[in-house]
Amino acid sequence: VMRRATKNLVREAYDVARARARMACSISSRWSMAAAAPSTGGALVVDVTFDKGIEGRGQFVDVAVPIIGGDVLRDVLAAVHEDDSVLDGGEDGDGDGDGDDGAALRPRDMVRLDRIVSVSPRVFWSLLYAHRADAEGTTGVTWWTGPGGEAHVEKPAAETTYIYDHVRALGFVAPGRDWSYLRSGAE
Repeated sequence: VMRRATKNLVREAYDVARARARMACSISSRWSMAAAAPSTGGALVVDVTFDKGIEGRGQFVDVAVPIIGGDVLRDVLAAVHEDDSVLDGGEDGDGDGDGDDGAALRPRDMVRLDRIVSVSPRVFWSLLYAHRADAEGTTGVTWWTGPGGEAHVEKPAAETTYIYDHVRALGFVAPGRDWSYLRSGAE
């Protein structure tokens, strides 16, 4: 029992470290996306590599992340935005998971950058992918096959400085909704 509890605590700490690294790297643009396999009519699948940052040396890799397409991603975010119900238990905003501080946790709070990176990395990377494609004026990942049959991803001709803005990304993917509640007071 003790071994299982310790193993679960270590796994949770590792997941928290990965989520923090996802968030930090998205803001500082220290990440890369490479196609995992050519799309065969289904979702684009990518491997995302991002720095561990202050969590250690090296990089984390989210392997085989299916990118959610525009309409589906928009519908998911719209549904979450519209849901004003209160979630029972779980995180209440103070980080201890006991639900004791009385703050109401709503599904729309799950799209906050600090939460979406751990709650749904797939939605987060899909959002970042769509926002970057729009910012760079590309339509996304384009495939070409090398002489040995290996798949490659077309990259933009010029290196651009891309800065991820979570609220703008949400506004781009799911327009017509007020995402400004996600901005901090200092912004």
